[in-house]
Amino acid sequence: MAWMRHALFLSAVATLAVATPDSGFHLAKRGAGAGYAPQVVQCPSGLSIRTGSTLNADEAAYVLAKGVESLPVWTEYLTRIGIEDFNVSSFVPSSETAVGGSTLPMVGFAVGGGGVRSMLVGGGMLAAFDNRNATSVAAGTGGVLQLAQYMSALSGSSWLVGSYVLADFSTFEYVRDKVWRLVEGGFNIPKTINGFHDAVSSIRKKAAAGSPVSLTDALGRTLAYHLFEYIPSNSWISYLQQGPGAGTLWSSIKTLPSYLNHTAPFPIILATGREKGNINATIESPIVSKCHATVLEFLSRQLPQYEITPYHFGTNVPNSGGLYVPIESLGTKFRNGTPANAKSCVERFDNAGFMMACSGNVFGETAYFVELSAGIELSINATAIADDTGINEALAVPTEYIEAGRGEVVPFFPLVQPQRKLDVFFAIDSSTDRPNHWPDGTEIWNSYRKSLLPGYEAIAFPVIPDPNTFVSLGFNVRPTFFGSSCYSQPNNVTTPLIVYLPNYHETFASNTSTLTTTYSVADQLSFYDNSFQIVTQRLSTTWPVDAQQERNGVARTSQCEACFEKYCYMG
Repeated sequence: MAWMRHALFLSAVATLAVATPDSGFHLAKRGAGAGYAPQVVQCPSGLSIRTGSTLNADEAAYVLAKGVESLPVWTEYLTRIGIEDFNVSSFVPSSETAVGGSTLPMVGFAVGGGGVRSMLVGGGMLAAFDNRNATSVAAGTGGVLQLAQYMSALSGSSWLVGSYVLADFSTFEYVRDKVWRLVEGGFNIPKTINGFHDAVSSIRKKAAAGSPVSLTDALGRTLAYHLFEYIPSNSWISYLQQGPGAGTLWSSIKTLPSYLNHTAPFPIILATGREKGNINATIESPIVSKCHATVLEFLSRQLPQYEITPYHFGTNVPNSGGLYVPIESLGTKFRNGTPANAKSCVERFDNAGFMMACSGNVFGETAYFVELSAGIELSINATAIADDTGINEALAVPTEYIEAGRGEVVPFFPLVQPQRKLDVFFAIDSSTDRPNHWPDGTEIWNSYRKSLLPGYEAIAFPVIPDPNTFVSLGFNVRPTFFGSSCYSQPNNVTTPLIVYLPNYHETFASNTSTLTTTYSVADQLSFYDNSFQIVTQRLSTTWPVDAQQERNGVARTSQCEACFEKYCYMG
């Protein structure tokens, strides 16, 4: 009867979505929100929408501190891997001079989407870079995760990264074994009456507070039941009354010990925006149709990607700048960049499960849940964010937030933004480009093609071959390097080094359908082992120093040269 229980759950949420107007967010009364429900508060002093392309000051400060904190890890890692003719002490800067992208390499991970499959593929690969795993350390790859300043994710990988982050950046084996619940009939609300009641109750409370609700809320609450463990101390009451994750906020990441200690990568998840009623989201999202007089007029013609970080919710168009709402005030009405009513700001709208659901909104694929009767509307209707961030009002475009993988399947673009100064990042591709559900380079090629569109001149993306060439060269079954470190790019542009890591059959057939949500314990272990082997058996360990050595005016060692000759796409 699981299908009936889930149909009833979605029916209840669909009824709330229809009953709640989407023309605005008007909380019934101050303090109405508790747990899952947002609430109205006095606006913080100086609250405004940030514009432009400069890095958020808090993000910049975190990344700088993260680099300083990683200096002992750099020394240990480089000493352990033993690059020939290489002076570790002269390479690693002092804490006073360490700046990522200048005196220290800026490293990141872009974890591609693909439902629960991408969680398992990505989790296994990231585990292979973790120095808390003895086998990874012995293979020479353990420690890279601790060196990374950034991690981007979308769709199913946002579920992976979100659960990892909210478990205080625990090991990926711990998240798999102790946090995830993937053997409980897939992504169904737990099989108890209380579980069903708590989930519906929490969404009802949000609707009663005056907030629009949608089926994205249903997904967000479902994700929390299956992927959350960490519960801030002030959320136990909401946990008991409204189910797991009801009071867990995306902005609460800033309070986690590993974040406060600057030992974890800065997380970014993506959601794709589209004009309301426009079905298509393609590589041209966002696109540039023509020149516009102002930033806001320019952006209003876009179908943007929205970044969700511990500090902001916003969008950036490279040549024109962006708009960013402080995430603690998501849902607040803004006019001319400031709150429309200084006494009426919204907080607690950034529920972590809801943010992850906006990135991985799967309701375009009903088979993720159950086959529902035609009477249940499964429109992608995340208006609860769209009409109330202030972004929509500034842009004058009704926006819906849809599953991020419909525009870009691997989240390259946050890490190729010039202000983030990435030197190298690992791109984990769990897509199903081929009929047999294996990647063939289509996703990285699409992102390269997107970088060639008008308006993206500021983005330096390496040349990528088309999928047929990609497969003929065997890049779909091995790690490959792309970038100016491999060969000169058009116009001699300097690009980040992209270390492309595709999912393929090393020890296990990990090409399951994106619609599969139930995995046995044995299959989860096999997924991890397959991904682990792709990284530890196939990837050299001398790559991380190249960009910094070039900045320092030091020639490549012969060992590094051999590594690049083995892995590079030479154009």
